[in-house]
Amino acid sequence: MSTHLVAQAFVLICMDLRLHSDGRLASLLHQEGIRTFDLKADAGAAQVLAAADNQPVKDWLIQNISISVNLHGIKEVVLINHSDCGAYGGSEKFSSDAEERQFHKVDLQRAAALVHRKFPKLKVRTFFAWIDGERISRLEEIK
Repeated sequence: MSTHLVAQAFVLICMDLRLHSDGRLASLLHQEGIRTFDLKADAGAAQVLAAADNQPVKDWLIQNISISVNLHGIKEVVLINHSDCGAYGGSEKFSSDAEERQFHKVDLQRAAALVHRKFPKLKVRTFFAWIDGERISRLEEIK
């Protein structure tokens, strides 16, 4: 582990620019006690980790977490899915906000279980990010 670069967490978010273009995500993560983090952005965020297929991409994400553990000494993994995610078909795929949130909750829990199996010593936290117009409006921790 590099002694000069230490991160608290590995954060997996969707590549959607509404999550990270204005710096609000970092501010919201700080409010959740997450101050320093390695950031990985991929379409659908936790979707690949939750899916039964696409093993090469799943392995690549797990390898990224492993690198973060070894190089930056992370102690937790944070998985963030968001409303109106194009990789999931957007908000119009769901009949309500509650249905969309519940769908993502299940995927986040599946992804978190995989990460926990691979890295039992790491804390795994899951969040659902609500998009309001062109930016993230809030983070809701999913338990």
